[in-house]
Amino acid sequence: MVLLPGSCRLPPAGQRVEGVDADVVFFAGLEPWAGDFIREARKVGVKTDIVGAFSNTPEMRQRAGRGLEGAMYFEMYNAVSASPENQAFVHKFQARFGKSPDTWAAQGYDALRILANAVQTTGSGNPLDLSYAIRFMAPWEGANGHYGFDGRGELDDKPIYLDVFRNGAPVIVQESRPVPSPPVR
Repeated sequence: MVLLPGSCRLPPAGQRVEGVDADVVFFAGLEPWAGDFIREARKVGVKTDIVGAFSNTPEMRQRAGRGLEGAMYFEMYNAVSASPENQAFVHKFQARFGKSPDTWAAQGYDALRILANAVQTTGSGNPLDLSYAIRFMAPWEGANGHYGFDGRGELDDKPIYLDVFRNGAPVIVQESRPVPSPPVR
């Protein structure tokens, strides 16, 4: 989608995009297609900022190539967080796999730790027992930050990071701070 100054509409049918003075291009596709889009957009001379809803995956980087430079995307994990939990996770991950973890690795690691804690707490594999143990567990810090659940079992909001590729590497340019949920009555 091309965002035009003062509007959120695409150019009228028949109008060529290169004549549009856009502030930003938002691509709502996922990888690997986002990589193809970014590579082709840069190839035809699009210099406008590109923001996407893609993830920083090896396939995304490979398909976008150098076109990824300057592209922005949203991320759910801060791999360079200084928290002791994240640093321990990153160290173990790098030692085992020889690379830095991504969002999916951190979320999977924390999800299994949550489940293991529930199994240990209940001594059960019954899904209902586990769901109650998770819902009422004390908040804790994982590789991907704070975890807490409300009375409905919903995960507290987590930060979202806006990253940009600079010199071939992602850099966080903005972090959202979650607003605490009101207590359940």
